[in-house]
Amino acid sequence: MLFRSCVPLILGSGPGAETRAVIGIVVFAGVLAAAAFTLIVIPVAYRMIAGRSGSTLATSRALDRELERAEGDAELSSEADVASRTGRPATG
Repeated sequence: MLFRSCVPLILGSGPGAETRAVIGIVVFAGVLAAAAFTLIVIPVAYRMIAGRSGSTLATSRALDRELERAEGDAELSSEADVASRTGRPATG
């Protein structure tokens, strides 16, 4: 829609037409560049980045495994701390 509004500025005649034509060209180029960036550059960049990260399900499962391992290590560590303070052997 904004493309149509640039045409009278670019093709107009009369006093000040040269200045308005330059403004129309700049607006037209800006809209064209923004559309190209949105429709081409962003999707290509997303595919390049997302292709390396794997699926969200695989990432979620890996994080869950890491969390379980960290919680298990924390439990073993707390049992060892209790055992060292009380002088009793750690269970597990």
